[in-house]
Amino acid sequence: MLKSIRSSRKLLELSLAPWLSSVSPPLDLAQGGFRPRRSALDQALCLHELMQSYYRRSHRFPVVAFLDIKSAYDTVDRRVIWDALSRSGAGSSPCLPLLVHLFDDVSVSVLVSNHSSAPFSPVTGVLQGSVLSPHLYSVYINTLPSLLRQVAAPATHLVPSSGPADAGVIKL
Repeated sequence: MLKSIRSSRKLLELSLAPWLSSVSPPLDLAQGGFRPRRSALDQALCLHELMQSYYRRSHRFPVVAFLDIKSAYDTVDRRVIWDALSRSGAGSSPCLPLLVHLFDDVSVSVLVSNHSSAPFSPVTGVLQGSVLSPHLYSVYINTLPSLLRQVAAPATHLVPSSGPADAGVIKL
């Protein structure tokens, strides 16, 4: 029974994926996670190019911080996602309430050493293993690059490059 529920949910999520992609806000150019045709290697190459460009202009290497968001999926405030989707045009679609229901009205149990916990309803997060969770997480963190640019603005100016050879690279 549980397996058939999981299979049905996965089929429903797969059918919602094209709609979700079409109504989601455009992702920031600097946001490379969970995007088609972008790998971690692409992101590393972009970072390397940015650091080299900065070094050529200022004759010193930039300060670089790496952000590893532990338990990222579990800490997402889903209201941020639903608001972003509503603002981007999904609010008038009957699919949005269905999507909200799929993530807000769930009951989960944790299985440890063949023992299952009591069911509970998580108040935050997107579901591990969900087909839609990577995209929903991208919507959630989509404002992070612009916020970082605002904070860095007094010291550094980040501008997306416009040359075809630099597609997807942000220059310092």
